[in-house]
Amino acid sequence: MSFLLNFNNNFSVVENNSKYGVFCQLYNHTGVSRPTQIQSLNCNDYSASMDDKGNLHVISMPTRYQILYFCYENGHYSKKTLIENTTETYAFSNPIIHCINNQIHAFYLSNRVGSNAYSIVHQTLNSSSVETLLDTNYTLQGIKSFSYKNSIYIFYMIKNDYYLINCLKITDNIKEEMTLLISKLPICDFSVCINDHHIDLVYVAELHGKYQLVYYNCETKLSNALCHTLSPSNPVIFWYQDYLWVNYLQDNKLYVILSIDAGNSFSSPVLSSIQNNISRHVFITNKDCSLRCTELYASITNSVRINTLFTIDFDHMHHDSKIPLELELLIEGLTLSQKSSSQTAQLIEENIRLQEENKLLKTKYERPFVPTPSGEESMSSSVKSAANAFMEELSSWDAPPRI
Repeated sequence: MSFLLNFNNNFSVVENNSKYGVFCQLYNHTGVSRPTQIQSLNCNDYSASMDDKGNLHVISMPTRYQILYFCYENGHYSKKTLIENTTETYAFSNPIIHCINNQIHAFYLSNRVGSNAYSIVHQTLNSSSVETLLDTNYTLQGIKSFSYKNSIYIFYMIKNDYYLINCLKITDNIKEEMTLLISKLPICDFSVCINDHHIDLVYVAELHGKYQLVYYNCETKLSNALCHTLSPSNPVIFWYQDYLWVNYLQDNKLYVILSIDAGNSFSSPVLSSIQNNISRHVFITNKDCSLRCTELYASITNSVRINTLFTIDFDHMHHDSKIPLELELLIEGLTLSQKSSSQTAQLIEENIRLQEENKLLKTKYERPFVPTPSGEESMSSSVKSAANAFMEELSSWDAPPRI
């Protein structure tokens, strides 16, 4: 899978083929640049990232026993051998690179040749030391990753008695491993995204010779079957403008599914408005926007068109996108309305909880009335009256106005 990187409304595409090896092309308002070769050898395993200045960082594996690092600086790519196992006792795969706080982090999968022992290895590029994050006797499949708020998330699938999708979260020197999903059905592919530390997952499960596309909320543990397909559908999932989107490919046609209520319900699949030259990419951006994703579909010719996003690009990631102001205003109003509805539901829930607590307090502390001297009022009676008045007023609060 190739890498699509967005920096200041310019796109860079890093990919690999037999003609150029690993190469990069830049897409901006002037058009597309000539391919810039990064590594002459064709390879299947490579990864790309971008630092805060927009410089590209690439690691590749020309052989199973060697990992190279490339950095674009001063108009050219510099090369460094990250690791080379001349004894060929360990084979490497699935390289990952991320840039966080001017620190370059490299990860890769190490397998002792002739055994079923696998390890996820981590190395920072300003240090020669390496650390093992995970040891397992299972083959790790479908490895994906992204960085979010100074943490790096690595996702992978393993198969034992069931199919498991796990996540390894790395923050500073702290690592946390968690199981996101356990499935009895075979899982063919999956995609993940994150929004405010809440991980959303969409996956393809094989069921009686057919394939089912399923959404899974990793926080609530609730799933939602989206549709059935005749073949694996290569899904992607992402948040944009506070709405949850799913794309999947079927018979070389790209479909779109939308949820406006955070995954509780979804629309029926519809064809994407862009259907030509589409491919799936790992996506990275420096732009602070409402897009949260790991991978996306994009149409790439002489320019880059991110499928689904290009026609609603309110963050103007595409330099040539033109969104009508009325449509932008409408979406902004719908977003505010959705947030208002969410706040209303929270207020109602809090109101019910407070009323129940008030009933318990009244039952626990209420005592028979004892007359007090004329002109005086007991303190407990005053507090109780104030509390009752408060609760009566609270129950009559209006919900926030809807836009």
